Amino acid sequence: MNAAEIKSGIESCLKAQAFDAKQPKHLYEPMAYLLEHEAKRVRPVLAVLAYRYCGGQNLEGMIETATAIELVHNFTLMHDDIMDHAPTRRGKATVHEKWDTNIAILSGDALFALAYPLLIKNFPHQASELVNFFTKVVVEVCEGQMEDMDLAGSATGGIPAYLEMIRKKTAVLIGGSLGIGAIAAGASKETVNKIYQAGELMGIGFQLQDDLLDVYAAQADFGKQVGGDIIENKKTYLLLRAMEKADRYRKEALLNWMQHQGNATEKIAGVIQLFNELEIREEVEAKISGYFREAETVLNSLQDEAGKAELLSYLEMVFQRKK
Repeated sequence: MNAAEIKSGIESCLKAQAFDAKQPKHLYEPMAYLLEHEAKRVRPVLAVLAYRYCGGQNLEGMIETATAIELVHNFTLMHDDIMDHAPTRRGKATVHEKWDTNIAILSGDALFALAYPLLIKNFPHQASELVNFFTKVVVEVCEGQMEDMDLAGSATGGIPAYLEMIRKKTAVLIGGSLGIGAIAAGASKETVNKIYQAGELMGIGFQLQDDLLDVYAAQADFGKQVGGDIIENKKTYLLLRAMEKADRYRKEALLNWMQHQGNATEKIAGVIQLFNELEIREEVEAKISGYFREAETVLNSLQDEAGKAELLSYLEMVFQRKK
């Protein structure tokens, strides 16, 4: 079973939850709506690949466990979109825009709760370890989201604080996906720790790539509002690094654009021009590559099992993504 076949299995398992057929309609229909959007399913695919790499044999069971990860990931997206006032997700209206904020909060809460039975269903002997590990991951994601909000409202906080925030908000769930696969397969604690570390490094690179794509991706490819971070004055790595590198005049220009209340298209173009002058894109691309290479180094320190080639190949594909 290759990565494409695993993704197909995840999609089938998501459809099997039949959220659109459950009542009350306004609780379950938003779940079905968000989950039916075209998505990469990176996290559950990584979980299954890690499971197979660590010698797991029950692939159908692991696909259900990995689907639990996708449910929780979408729970975080549903709530994150509310906090970011995001109008679109994966090219469609966000849940709070299509319904309302109260429905999005409640639907997200229920989606989170429904993940746990799937997580442990097929691996009763690892149930306690899976639940404890997964809960720790989700708590760190919440901490990261809070740190993101604190960073947005703070006059201080530079690149180290930003990297720690995205480690928690994004990277721990990617690392956690790999770790869950390893735990379900009965891997040693050392292997679980190393495979989690690789995923965390990859996750930081993944978020930096998302920051870059928010600015430089084509709208048709990205599925979200391009330049949304610029409009919201979000403290991404790009903006923080630009403020570090800018001379007095460019820093003043950046601050003026951040206070701009006029045409959003002009604001996006003005900030991108300054990023380009400061060669921020090239610097971030090098940073992303460094994190992905570090992740590969950690994986290469593990035993050379047959499943590692597939896992590394998938990581490389994610690294090359354009949306």
